[in-house]
Amino acid sequence: MSDRFWLALATLGYGLAFIGSFYRVPSRLFKPTPLLFSCFVMAMGFHTTFLIQRGHVIQHCPVSTLFEILVFVAWSLGLAYLIVGPLYRMTLLGALTAPAICLILLSTQLFIPDKVALSFPKNPALELHAALNILAYGALGLAGLTGAVFLLQENWLKRKQFTGWLARWPSLHELARVQRHLLAYGLTLLTLGITAGLFIWGTRNWLILIWAASVWVLYLGLLVLSSLQRLSNKKTALFSLLIYVILLSTFWNTKHIPYS
Repeated sequence: MSDRFWLALATLGYGLAFIGSFYRVPSRLFKPTPLLFSCFVMAMGFHTTFLIQRGHVIQHCPVSTLFEILVFVAWSLGLAYLIVGPLYRMTLLGALTAPAICLILLSTQLFIPDKVALSFPKNPALELHAALNILAYGALGLAGLTGAVFLLQENWLKRKQFTGWLARWPSLHELARVQRHLLAYGLTLLTLGITAGLFIWGTRNWLILIWAASVWVLYLGLLVLSSLQRLSNKKTALFSLLIYVILLSTFWNTKHIPYS
């Protein structure tokens, strides 16, 4: 079967997972049911199959075009949820992650040309660098989504509109704790990815080095200040969301991505 077929099935699976997760939130049932969790895992399986088939066709890690990069980012976002969501019993993160992945995949399939870059350099170190960075972006993206939930919940509390099923969302304290863990996880992967990149380029490409160092410093500062309580949970949530939006915007021009 065509790799695009598996990608379409993955998109459908994430959509079904989103509907199921959102349905359970009003009952404060944050832990996924076996069926719901299986649906998300199945979607990830289809998603993974696409990446494997595409890698087999192009004979390298599928991170050489904007289409492949966005699909990989969506996959890394799902992987981050599979690690963090069940651990903290937060179906709510699944209710946010699944539609985010669907949006990325649908936009990619509808608006981004699917060009196969057979001329991409076959360099295992380069592919490791790219894969680690994209996995980091998945964890940092989930941290951004958690920050968005925190800001919404904090705003509703302030306006005294936090009633009904909205009152059953995870507490602000729990959201802040999960976000810090996600930032730490993402920063660790980003550090490994940048380190791998230094072995490839050294200091020959100053633009890439400055770009990567800037992103790393921003997230490190955010995590340290938040952990030391020098930055409020609200500001941590806001900056986590803003930094990721800026980071994601660079994907629309692949020549600005540090592993291109």
